[in-house]
Amino acid sequence: MEKLLRKMRKTTFTLYYEAARAIIMGDLKKARILIEQNPKPWMREALTAEVLVKENRMNEAVTHAQAAVAMIRGVQRYILLKKWQREGLL
Repeated sequence: MEKLLRKMRKTTFTLYYEAARAIIMGDLKKARILIEQNPKPWMREALTAEVLVKENRMNEAVTHAQAAVAMIRGVQRYILLKKWQREGLL
């Protein structure tokens, strides 16, 4: 995944997936830097929620997850909503 991300030009989705990868790898400092660079508010909220889950700050994570879901529509909304419901976040 890292090689693929390096070859892609920097877009909002590239930043999103780089931050998601950093969260999965446990590099929350790098993830926060990438989150701040992303211009899409719903992506920032969704990724922040994931960082907060990793930090075991569930109340704050729920707030950010709800904000993200409120900002998006369509497939992205469905995917995030179902993921967080399955994990017990929402």
